[in-house]
Amino acid sequence: VEGLRLLVERYLVAHQTRSRWPDHERLMHLLDEFRERVVAEKRRTGLLSYHDVVELAIRALVLDPDLRAYYKRRYRAVMIDEFQDNNEEQKVLLYLVSERLDHHEPGIPRADDLMPDKLFFVGDEKQSIYRFRGADVSVFRTLADELSGADADLRLGANYRSEPGLIRVFNELFPRVFGGASQPYEARFEPLRAREATPGVIPRMEIWQIEQRPSGDETWLDDMDSEAFHIAAFIRDAVEGGSLLVGAGVDEQGSRRPGRPAAYSDFAILMRSTGNQIRLERTLRLFGVPYDSQAARSLFLEAPVNDLYQVLQLVLYPADRVAYAGYLRSPLVGLSDEGLVRQLLGNAPLFEPREGHDPDDLRRLAVARERYEELCAMADAKPITELLHHIWYRWGYRYHLLRRPEHSPYLEYYDLFWELAHSFEDRGLAAFLDEARRHIGRNEKLNEIETIQGDVKGVQIMTIHRAKGLEFPAVIVANAGNRGRNDTVSASPYYWSSGRGPAFNTGMLAPGAVREKPANYFYAYESDEAAAQELAEMKRLLYVAATRAESHLIFSGVPRDSERSLTGILLPAFNAALETLSDSNELRVAVRECEPVPADREREAQRSGGRRDIGELAAAYASATVVERSYPLIDRTTTALNDEAVQTRTPEAGSTAAPPSAAIDSPPHPVDDVIARHDIAALFGSYCHYCIEYADDPDVPRRPEAQPGGPPEAPPEAPPALRPDIPERDLAVFYSAGYEFARRFLESPTAARLEEARSVEHELGFILEGGRFTPGVIRGQIDLLAEFTDYALVLDFKSDRTLDPDSYRVQMEVYRSAAEALTGKPARVRLVHLRSGETVAME
Repeated sequence: VEGLRLLVERYLVAHQTRSRWPDHERLMHLLDEFRERVVAEKRRTGLLSYHDVVELAIRALVLDPDLRAYYKRRYRAVMIDEFQDNNEEQKVLLYLVSERLDHHEPGIPRADDLMPDKLFFVGDEKQSIYRFRGADVSVFRTLADELSGADADLRLGANYRSEPGLIRVFNELFPRVFGGASQPYEARFEPLRAREATPGVIPRMEIWQIEQRPSGDETWLDDMDSEAFHIAAFIRDAVEGGSLLVGAGVDEQGSRRPGRPAAYSDFAILMRSTGNQIRLERTLRLFGVPYDSQAARSLFLEAPVNDLYQVLQLVLYPADRVAYAGYLRSPLVGLSDEGLVRQLLGNAPLFEPREGHDPDDLRRLAVARERYEELCAMADAKPITELLHHIWYRWGYRYHLLRRPEHSPYLEYYDLFWELAHSFEDRGLAAFLDEARRHIGRNEKLNEIETIQGDVKGVQIMTIHRAKGLEFPAVIVANAGNRGRNDTVSASPYYWSSGRGPAFNTGMLAPGAVREKPANYFYAYESDEAAAQELAEMKRLLYVAATRAESHLIFSGVPRDSERSLTGILLPAFNAALETLSDSNELRVAVRECEPVPADREREAQRSGGRRDIGELAAAYASATVVERSYPLIDRTTTALNDEAVQTRTPEAGSTAAPPSAAIDSPPHPVDDVIARHDIAALFGSYCHYCIEYADDPDVPRRPEAQPGGPPEAPPEAPPALRPDIPERDLAVFYSAGYEFARRFLESPTAARLEEARSVEHELGFILEGGRFTPGVIRGQIDLLAEFTDYALVLDFKSDRTLDPDSYRVQMEVYRSAAEALTGKPARVRLVHLRSGETVAME
């Protein structure tokens, strides 16, 4: 009966689609017109989307046989990790560069056109969770069959991360979760093999069902806050009581050490999204549990960033009374409540004391004025980040936070705010404050700012997507009952299919139409297909979350009878497997009912380490022993390394080193006097290099004497970074000489040989492992690197009047090593004396 009902519904939708087809055609014509405008605007502005870049790369390799041949020779082997997160276009791109060298047929190569043993794909279809970025798991699923079947497929079925007890859980749960995987977008599950168990560790797998509070009863915590309460209490009690044992690694013989008590840094709280993260952060602080967040959603909701913003706002806008009040009440000033009210009454000038202030408030006002005037003076001359640094460190805001251990998570907020400020340095303080003002008071994730995480000291909070590839001794998947966005058919008038393009729900266009049902068969089909693919990805997301755990795994959330949530998918499979997964000495399993939490229990649970006494800390620091340490310099520049070698070199008897080279001397030139008077030798050399690279480029601006549309005979105009601030007469000599020296090289046989090179790169920076030269790494920049069929050529330009080749031997040897590492070919190195036009081989 159900099948017949669905068939009738589909027939009715198909009938509606046919009757409304003219509406659909008009929409498609409108969309075509819009597409043409978008493409025209892209061409006008030179903008490309990521998809455009991939498509153009494929088209270039398909249409240009020489380019394709170059990249086929360029890579001897190609290995792509995490390929389950790629799509058909990316696979095609890899096929093009892995084609057999003797195959020159146009079009996309087939699998049997590929070079044997060149292309390697690594991935796990069960961990494909980036569909929103265009990932297509079906591409990975069909790859083994396409590349000659089972013989091309090596399966790695062992899991060395998780305890055997958890592997047992996974092997029971996920065959039920994934099912038969009959569709190409569904993942298949194969049983996992386990490592040896950690002595003393009994892993647990639990599902916490958070009971909902009585409706409308404010004496109980909100459901999400109640969940956060249970999580924070569990973590704090487990760490402080030492009751939860986790793995301790392996010893020198490779045997697993006995389990150890879990620390805060052993816990990870994973979430499908960060929308409710602020509740977790607030509750963890309440319990005194340290944490590190990968995405500080509450950045603009908490006091530290607001205090920094208010003082900067007041500097730029002195009439802003809200900023004035915020500054006076912040820890930077700390005016009393009574003092703040007195100061804000009336319209007295900033910081002018009002009658009735007590001595302490008068002192604080004086400090506030002094700091404000200091910051105003800095704002006109210093970068925004330096203003923040001054407030944070010099004014002591950071140390105010350090007095309370539970405030330690706020320290990262400064780093995030600093990163945002840094991105606005070229736009100014006003633009930065405008941007910050948009976010103040909003619970939102800022994807554009991110800091480098140091050593993690507390519980890690992140999304499941960010946790992919990581592992944690104890994992709590929070808010697992979250059903995500409630997208329905009626929520959008169209659906976009990556394979078939747009489909419109034309029924939404008619006045009084029933919006719950689609009026376009293709829309209904595509949206149903999308829902099935979303469910398949939810199952994979569940797998990724579960397999991050080494020893203990907990899913918590308000139970939802919906396949749109992780617990909605997990609970049926878990309940079905419970009989098999009963408690034992190797495993603890349970479904735990977590009762609602009374609001007063949250206040009772508050944990504070108390304020640290600054006087005691100052005395302790004053009496501490200063330990001096020295570290070897591990980051050297090529120039510094060469200079050191020149200063310390001494001739050795019987040395097999290259014989000394004769110095090259040139007659005086008018530019020598200009260089000496203005001390611009380095700038002149850089301009000579610039002329070599751009001398014949018609798009580079010329000196005023250049004729529009004529040959580029006038010197190129130096960019601001290379243009010396000297009188015009001297500047003319500077330009003329630089261009003269560059033309001398460009007309030489050495330059002519560059026409045969496969590639030529100018000013190529590199970082090279020190190896035989020095400990650590060497940084440098090659003036010109040309790659030929069987060798690489390094040219180093010198514009000095005298050239002593022997004084550059170490530098040129470093360049040789760098060029060979970059190209994989033997390198020849040459010194080019621009004044004389001579080239010296440094072999």
